[in-house]
Amino acid sequence: MEKKLSLNVRKITFRKWSRKGYSLFRMLNKIVRIGVLAITYHNATAALQIEATGIINDTTNIRVNIELEEIEVGTSRIPIVFQDVARIVQVVRYNELSNRPVNSLPDILRHFHTIDIRQRGPEGIQADLSLRGGTFDQTAILLNGINITDPQTGHHNLNIPISLSNIERIEILEGPGGRVYGPSAFNGAINIITKTGQKNSFNAAYTRGNYNFSDFDLSGSIVTGKFIHNISANHKKSDGYINNTDFDVQSIFLQSVGDLKTGNIDFQMGYSNKQFGANAFYTPRFPDQYEQTRTHFTSLKYKDKSALNLTTAIYWRRHHDRFELFRYERPAWYIGHNYHLSDVFGISLNSWVISKFGKTSFGAELRSENIWSNVLGDKLISNIKVPGENAFFNRFKTRPGFSVFAEHNIKMNNFFLSAGILAQRNTDLALKWNFYPGIDLSYSLIPELKWFASAGKSLRLPTFTDLYYSGPTNLGNPELKPEETVQFETGIKYFVTGFYSHLSLYSQKGNDLIDWVKLPGDEIWRTTNHTTLHSRGFQLFMKLDFNNLIRKNFPVSSFGAGYNYLHLKKDRTQYISYYVLDNLKHKFTVNLEHPIINNIYSSWCIIYQQRNGSYSAYIGNQVTEKEYEPFWLVDWKVTYNFKSFELFVSANNLLNVTYVDFGNIEQPGRWLKTGVKLSIQ
Repeated sequence: MEKKLSLNVRKITFRKWSRKGYSLFRMLNKIVRIGVLAITYHNATAALQIEATGIINDTTNIRVNIELEEIEVGTSRIPIVFQDVARIVQVVRYNELSNRPVNSLPDILRHFHTIDIRQRGPEGIQADLSLRGGTFDQTAILLNGINITDPQTGHHNLNIPISLSNIERIEILEGPGGRVYGPSAFNGAINIITKTGQKNSFNAAYTRGNYNFSDFDLSGSIVTGKFIHNISANHKKSDGYINNTDFDVQSIFLQSVGDLKTGNIDFQMGYSNKQFGANAFYTPRFPDQYEQTRTHFTSLKYKDKSALNLTTAIYWRRHHDRFELFRYERPAWYIGHNYHLSDVFGISLNSWVISKFGKTSFGAELRSENIWSNVLGDKLISNIKVPGENAFFNRFKTRPGFSVFAEHNIKMNNFFLSAGILAQRNTDLALKWNFYPGIDLSYSLIPELKWFASAGKSLRLPTFTDLYYSGPTNLGNPELKPEETVQFETGIKYFVTGFYSHLSLYSQKGNDLIDWVKLPGDEIWRTTNHTTLHSRGFQLFMKLDFNNLIRKNFPVSSFGAGYNYLHLKKDRTQYISYYVLDNLKHKFTVNLEHPIINNIYSSWCIIYQQRNGSYSAYIGNQVTEKEYEPFWLVDWKVTYNFKSFELFVSANNLLNVTYVDFGNIEQPGRWLKTGVKLSIQ
């Protein structure tokens, strides 16, 4: 091995690699930073495996050099490399994302076996995300570590002003994450990390498809001194696959990252505008619904280079929502549209230090959630005009909250432990302190095999919709308490060059879960804290990279498969419950990539899911109760690469299956698309 070593107290840096044995990594018991590593170009997961295992692949067949650093995933308040995580965390990187036969973030997330994506509109127009049988309000959404979860309703959580071309990787933390991400990570969290280019570049992509679909995407990087600026713009539209399913979406995103002498600066801002026909979105009685949402987001983060590793962040998110029950003809009794404007402000401090006892982190966050509306909130003394509309807000609600946390990580030989606690104080908690601890631990049985276990408690504050939404048959409850949950999980992980697998068993109990209920004979549904829900399940996942596993040309490049089983049981009460247990009982996914000939490659995504529960099906004027039917989905893509150009053809729902994610909202059948991409470095 040719070695150029740079030694300091914390790290050893290897600058170049060749074909040798690598048992040295198992002896060092240190973080190994890889300066430049040569890997096979078409290995979409090699980077993850190298960083996660420390095992280096044969680089005799070199296609391209890629500069890498350790993957540090956000499952802890302290930076932690993927291999040390004592939880189930799924990570998918850009190369893998770009190979998938989909065009939107929700469709990407749907290919994970533990994620339930329920779409009302295609291409990410309106999608609900949940983990492990939770509701769409129980998963935190983060953009580069900044919490952008919507306080009005989880329906808006995926209104993120980025396109797939922006994403470097997606981290999925499964199970309660309150001690790390705060009150919104009731059942887990999704952290989206955007790309930060290292040199000037330009990328353009254009896609056309059925239903007059078009998707135009521009992105690039500009280097100015010590700063790198990454900017992108996207415009996506379609006439719709059935009546009143048209959409028109625009977004723009800017991120500037600077490496200064004293620390690193990370600034980001984005804007998105969605306008779409909402056919039967919230009630099948009135199918001609329409909605427009606009999202503004900005944040500034500074991380110093001192021994305190202090990170300070400030952020702001504004969300506009106009919902029209009647897009065209309006009956005389209809008094007007619903208007909502939510503002979220936050500032956080996080610091961690190293001692002979391990790594210790501590910090605090102040977050203020606010909404102006003509439906949600407390009555205003005087009305406020809705920006850009001939309407007024007459309701308002503010919800400031403050949290402090502490965490400690220890790594000793084959043993790793991470333990911490979050203390939360909020106006909706009657300004009382509530505590949410968690602990994760793991033990390496052999270098490739690791056992792990975790336990944690988390909470979820009611959304403003839970608290205040009222209608002819609905009545919100401003006195709702937060939901709370406790989870236990254990399993094993196996790492080796070209192969990764994990098996996990988990059990979770949720208390004071928010439900819409009524007494027998009552006509009004009310929100209340009454439900206790027990969930138990297991998941199995495996991924093979045949380029590394077999070390020769093979008909398949990579293969991944995952399965998740979940059983939910709710305690019986005297109430009639609207909390339908319509979770995914079974979900099975397969992702396959293989070469065809020369520079032509193909990728497949196969999904099977079986959902519990039923829905009220409207057939003309008749209403019948219908159970959700299981179904298979197949997505396919073939790509031709030639220097800076890429041509592709894709088919979503290749088998033209008829299915619904929500009752009465039929999803698109077979949808063909073709496109071209240009990349200039």
